[in-house]
Amino acid sequence: GQLKVSSYNIARKLRLGDKSV
Repeated sequence: GQLKVSSYNIARKLRLGDKSV
């Protein structure tokens, strides 16, 4: 589940426009 959470967080950050991830 860790990888799934990470992918979700990254996708969410990208949607917010945070390209610094």
